Amino acid sequence: MQNLLRIDSSDSIEFEKDTNYQTSASNINNNENGNIDVSKEMVREIQFMYIQMEFCEKSTLRTAIDGGLYEDRERVWRLFREIVEGLAHIHQQGMIHRDLKPVNIFLDSNDHVKIGDFGLATTNILSSFVHTMETDKEFQGLEKGISFGTEEVGSLTGQVGTALYVAPELTTKAAKAIYNQKVDIYSLGVILFEMCYKSLTTGMERIKILLNLRSKEIIFPSEMQQADMSRQIHILRWLLNHDPSQRPTAQELLSSEYLPPARLEETELQEMIRRTLSNNQSKAYKYLISCCFMQEVSPADDITYDMNLPSRGHINFITWRKYQEGVKSKVIEIFQRHGGVYLGTPLLIPKSHQFCSFSPSSVKLMTRNGNIVCIPHDLRAVFARYIVWNNVPHIRRYAIERVFRDKKVLGFHPRELYECAFDIINPIPDNLLMEAELIYIVWEIINELPSLQERNFTIRLNHTSLLQAVLMYCGVDKEKYQDIYSILRDARDGKFTRFQIQTHLISLCLTDQAMETLFNLFETESSVAKIHSVLKTITRRKGDAAAFAREGLKEIEIVMENIETLGIKWPIVVVPLLVHNINQHSGIIYQITCEVKWRKKKSGEEVIAAGGRYDKMLSSFKKNS
Repeated sequence: MQNLLRIDSSDSIEFEKDTNYQTSASNINNNENGNIDVSKEMVREIQFMYIQMEFCEKSTLRTAIDGGLYEDRERVWRLFREIVEGLAHIHQQGMIHRDLKPVNIFLDSNDHVKIGDFGLATTNILSSFVHTMETDKEFQGLEKGISFGTEEVGSLTGQVGTALYVAPELTTKAAKAIYNQKVDIYSLGVILFEMCYKSLTTGMERIKILLNLRSKEIIFPSEMQQADMSRQIHILRWLLNHDPSQRPTAQELLSSEYLPPARLEETELQEMIRRTLSNNQSKAYKYLISCCFMQEVSPADDITYDMNLPSRGHINFITWRKYQEGVKSKVIEIFQRHGGVYLGTPLLIPKSHQFCSFSPSSVKLMTRNGNIVCIPHDLRAVFARYIVWNNVPHIRRYAIERVFRDKKVLGFHPRELYECAFDIINPIPDNLLMEAELIYIVWEIINELPSLQERNFTIRLNHTSLLQAVLMYCGVDKEKYQDIYSILRDARDGKFTRFQIQTHLISLCLTDQAMETLFNLFETESSVAKIHSVLKTITRRKGDAAAFAREGLKEIEIVMENIETLGIKWPIVVVPLLVHNINQHSGIIYQITCEVKWRKKKSGEEVIAAGGRYDKMLSSFKKNS
């Protein structure tokens, strides 16, 4: 097993079992399995959307504040912690609420917080928000201290959020103000003050005190400074800092020593559960696991769990499966011409920190004895573990199997895909020929499918050393690498706009130079010669970053030469910030994209195959074997 590390990872082609199969099937004519024309078989489906709402009997946080909430300090901290937990969840989804205020925070029958009114919440963050306060009559009124009644003050709203709660970076007189999730943190500070301070009876008094609080000096009422409120004042100064980079994130606030822990009963219950789970031989452990499996599924959950899966009896689905089987047979034929043999791997894999690092969004299940297992997120990590543990020194294998991706929304069937994989395990160095061969296999498959031959394809290349060189040059700490990988991956998948990318990079507190470099490189993809020119500020230097960059570019050039030697005619570009499955790969990474036309868009690109080397992943499994 010593020489096992010289390997090449697979290409992967995904056939997605999704509702989009109807559209794809309608475009299939004259395939080799029987000249099927399904365009006349399309059946229009009508769907209805239902919105389930929750009635919050105890009204809003505004009601609680006006009712003397400040007198119950324990309740103040409990509600505040719940608000921060909810805000942390919102921000983890890449969203900004932008209109956080007491009237938008609801209390249910159990006195628990529900953050609502997302009318201004956004995941499409603008790069700039033009907000000229000189023409904003509402804010001018506040600045001049105009007297309002309580109800009038409560209804004051600006273009983003209520004027009394809006972050100062949104009230700048500059032409444009760049902002991120920290605007919600500032609003949270104003809310905490109102929760801790006595109820204000007149609108004029409230405006005066809150304007002092909103000043750069953060001026507190004199009676608040004299009271035993040092903890509250410290947190308020932290949240209300006019420099957004100095404010905490919601997650940092939750883990801060200044925020009191959860209520004693909750803490005790959590600790009791942790102790129970730590001893899987105890009666308490077996009872807890047994109770988990004794839970009943409600009729609503039963109906909605797999409602998003395509109908198995639909005629278009049957047609699509016939087409899929035809494609599958041609793909297997090509794999076998290249020496591929079918090798399946176990369906269930024990959950481990190592495995989850390679497949972070894998679906996790629990067995009857409480063990946590995973079902395949992709065909790569499971295969790598299998060949190391079974001492397979060399193999060319293929597999076409189902894989599953966990969804952020709980209570639904995991996303189900078909993935096609071809792997080459070879203990002998080959001067990067196998990467080119794998891309050539995709070339052959495309040439066997008439419906794809007229499309435009592009080969995108990167190298893990090149990516590391860029991050090292930017001075990014290694503990932030995963966060940056996640941002780049989501951006490539179309989940983030350019402005969301900028916002997330700002939240990582990178230097201006690092953010500018990463932001400019994000959409950079060109010839290797052009990339040499773009990265010359890195390659001309001395040190590890320059060495990594030169190594990555050299191997990319070799792979490009091998691709051209094999006669592949697709254009090739280098993408320095390509991060496809970056935690699995070590060396060359590549994607093959296809130009497609969408209904609502003029055109776009779809990744049809991707792969790279995963020597280090094999090595990591070897250490535990």
